[in-house]
Amino acid sequence: MKIGMNPSYLMKKIPFDKVLELLAKHQMTEMDYQPDYKRDNWESEAYKELDAIAKAGLSIHQTHAPYNRYGTHTPENYKIYLERLFRETEMAGAKYMVVHGDEFDFENEEYTPEKALQYNYELFAPYVERAAKSGIKVAFETVFEDELANGKSAPRFCSDIDDLMAMIDKFSADNVCCCWDFGHAGLSFGDKHAENILKMGSLIECTHVQDYGHNDDLHLPPFLGENDWDACMKALSKTGYKGNLTYEMVYGVIPEALGDAFVAYLKETGEVLKSLM
Repeated sequence: MKIGMNPSYLMKKIPFDKVLELLAKHQMTEMDYQPDYKRDNWESEAYKELDAIAKAGLSIHQTHAPYNRYGTHTPENYKIYLERLFRETEMAGAKYMVVHGDEFDFENEEYTPEKALQYNYELFAPYVERAAKSGIKVAFETVFEDELANGKSAPRFCSDIDDLMAMIDKFSADNVCCCWDFGHAGLSFGDKHAENILKMGSLIECTHVQDYGHNDDLHLPPFLGENDWDACMKALSKTGYKGNLTYEMVYGVIPEALGDAFVAYLKETGEVLKSLM
């Protein structure tokens, strides 16, 4: 079981080459990678980044597909960016592509869980089929109920454990699984968090390690929020989990002067999590 993280978090203030040095130094060797798929020269730049990653002795364990629940992309651009991310997942030789199964056309459709299930199935089915040919697994992530970008309340498919399992089951494909986001799951399941880890069982094949607090998705390091990490890790162990522990840090900006200490802290925290299993 290896420990990794998303390098883009550190790259807010730290140069890319330095980030790679820090991750290699602290043996955070398998990353969650989301390249800048919006740039016009995305493919050539991705090849340069992948070459640098390989030379640093690192690899891409999983990628994170763009999502559009909050309307950050036009419908047309969203499809373009999703296609680019899938291609970059192939280029990287990643094992998993993490997706949110929460997309829906709220403007033109009346929401029902059944319609949402079909909508997401049709959106991701072509990628599941293509991924199987490339040895990639599509991992549907645990999410939680929140608002849309316009502040309106709307259901979020896959926030419920049964809906998420139905989403995975609908594909009936060996290369579809679950990415367990601990912060999202904590918000969704509360004191049933560990119980639902056991319910999802062996479908969990990769992770987003982060903590929540104050009823908000804060993406904190473990033990700084409200998750019961002892119960969660013991439950994960009971599922037979053999995958990685991969941080997904989001908020805050780590200055270069603190980069080494911060990565060292995350690595040691990951080792403590492993010891709880």
